[in-house]
Amino acid sequence: MIFDEKFKDNYISYILQSALAGLTIVVVMLFLNIANQSVIIAALGATAFIVFAMPNSNTAKFRNVVGGHFIGILSGFIFFSLTTIEIIQIPYIHAFAVSLAVLLMVVTDTEHPPAAATALGISVAGFSFNLGLFTLISALILATTHFVLKPWLKDLV
Repeated sequence: MIFDEKFKDNYISYILQSALAGLTIVVVMLFLNIANQSVIIAALGATAFIVFAMPNSNTAKFRNVVGGHFIGILSGFIFFSLTTIEIIQIPYIHAFAVSLAVLLMVVTDTEHPPAAATALGISVAGFSFNLGLFTLISALILATTHFVLKPWLKDLV
């Protein structure tokens, strides 16, 4: 079957929650005006999917969304900083940003898969205070929107 069997009975939830995901990303991008950071925006798009399509998932919890992206920012910053040291010439050191992010998220119970992309994106593309702040504020907006709307959101997957 091409369509999810639940779609027929819940099509309004599917349409509204998908629209809310897009609308929230529009608000984030307009409010924070940093559309040129495509890697980070892609990670936030994945967060929007989790928050609005899987609202009852552990990875959609406020703690996981905000904590996971914070860890992603931190891991990305650490490994981006290492790439600026000339004596460190390990190829693909950026992959270690993902490893550290995964480890820290699992240890702190803040698992949020898109935050691993945040770590990789910041490690590869570079870190700035504005980018870190943008990512954290965006995660807060998504997590807060999820928290406020959760009573009306349904799991779509």
